[in-house]
Amino acid sequence: MEAAGEGERRAHSAAPAPVQKRGKRLLLLVLSLCAGVLALEGTLRVVLFADWMRGKELANHLRREQLYASPESVDYWKLDVLFRRAKLMGQPHPGYDARTGWLSEEIDPVTLAHADEPRLGARRPVLLFGDSFAQCVDRAGACWQDLLEGSELAPRFALLNYGVGGYGLDQALLLCRLALERLREREPIVVIAILVDDDLDRCFLRLRGHPKPWFSLEGGELVLHPTGAQDPLAFVRADPPEIRSYFWRGLLFGAGCVERETAQRWCETPVPLPEREALCRRLLTEFRDELETRGISYFFLLFHGQGLAAAPVPSGWQEPFLYRVFEEERMPFVSSKRGLRAHAQADAVGFDAFYYQEGPGLNHFNELGNQVAFEALRQGLLGSFEPYTYLGER
Repeated sequence: MEAAGEGERRAHSAAPAPVQKRGKRLLLLVLSLCAGVLALEGTLRVVLFADWMRGKELANHLRREQLYASPESVDYWKLDVLFRRAKLMGQPHPGYDARTGWLSEEIDPVTLAHADEPRLGARRPVLLFGDSFAQCVDRAGACWQDLLEGSELAPRFALLNYGVGGYGLDQALLLCRLALERLREREPIVVIAILVDDDLDRCFLRLRGHPKPWFSLEGGELVLHPTGAQDPLAFVRADPPEIRSYFWRGLLFGAGCVERETAQRWCETPVPLPEREALCRRLLTEFRDELETRGISYFFLLFHGQGLAAAPVPSGWQEPFLYRVFEEERMPFVSSKRGLRAHAQADAVGFDAFYYQEGPGLNHFNELGNQVAFEALRQGLLGSFEPYTYLGER
């Protein structure tokens, strides 16, 4: 009996050994995975940021900001600067302007005079402000000023194109406020072009290829914050990207393990929608109030990217918001979307027919897109605006 009892005790004492071994193996596996992930993270950071990796094929492939962030986030534009730092060499934007961030080469950096002013003659000036859709890509040939010159309105109007690539609504309004004084006595018509897809979200960026001024809404009042820095590299080094793991971001944004919207929710903290709408509404209404107080004619011109143009009803937050504000605040506007949709239906073509699908000017209007969208500008100059409704097909 004693021998049997001793055997049981030995069996019981020996039983935990396999469990302990499995626990150690599991711990070792977890530690190995963690070490592997850390090694991958470290290696990726070397490829992304080490100077000696610059120009190598792997670095060229991985040094793309869209693999780690969305264009709506400031981290995307910080990475853009870091990945381009060899070209930047600590230099400001070639068109650097302390008041607006940057200017196009057609705009005098001191007086803000436009290169086309001598063409005005006795005609009424039309001042167009906005981003690259307003500026127009060179590849498209005839731009808004050229299309106006070729129309029946040419004897009455001449357009000065103050569009600047990369601008948000905030910068367009800043430039308008500054440049307007030059031609105020000529009774200009001011046109603010808004790319519905992006231009409102750009108001919340402090960097977009280059440091830019920005507005905040404090106590119901707009407060302007100057650029503060000419050198984009210095800006980013003082305030680097808030990305904890490039490997994790690469899996989500680059490898497409989840939908891009999901990746944004998991990794980025956008400005709450009520704050976005409040600031943008105030920018629009303050601008309207300034112009109307001065007795200056104006209207807004809406441009749409290919996806929004193809959507039969307003989508995203920007498009319904703009229609709603224009209706509630009684602001005149015209839209390229109606003409694009009508033309696509009449000619049985896809919306890709209006936009460049590759090369310079990618995703911008091509020659046909400009010609179709010009009709909205023409209607605005004739005083024929969109009806105040933002619901239903446009």
